[in-house]
Amino acid sequence: MNRSIKFRAWDKCHREMILEIDDIDFLNSEIYWKQCFSHPFEDIELMQSVGVKDKNGKEIYEGDILTYDKGVPGASIAKVIWHGSGFVFVWQSGQTGMYWDTAEVIGNIYENPEILSSTC
Repeated sequence: MNRSIKFRAWDKCHREMILEIDDIDFLNSEIYWKQCFSHPFEDIELMQSVGVKDKNGKEIYEGDILTYDKGVPGASIAKVIWHGSGFVFVWQSGQTGMYWDTAEVIGNIYENPEILSSTC
């Protein structure tokens, strides 16, 4: 089985999502970066795919914000972070867990930070 590593990139200067890559070879190519970006690599925030999709089939990435409602009144909010040697979903309650099959991506920490600030 050949698995690709997927990334997307947040442009810190222009404050926009600029790229989605599903081939690690592109990330290692200095020529590729020079062709695609007119600013330093330090201005890019890379987010790796968790490797699973939400309940709607949307790819889940590090930095995504999820909602989860499994028969509990009021959906819970989580953000996806890298911790130790893997990805963790950190829920409002402080608990961690990957309920990706019933969760839904509702934004990310760069484009929608207000989702987290309004729920804490």
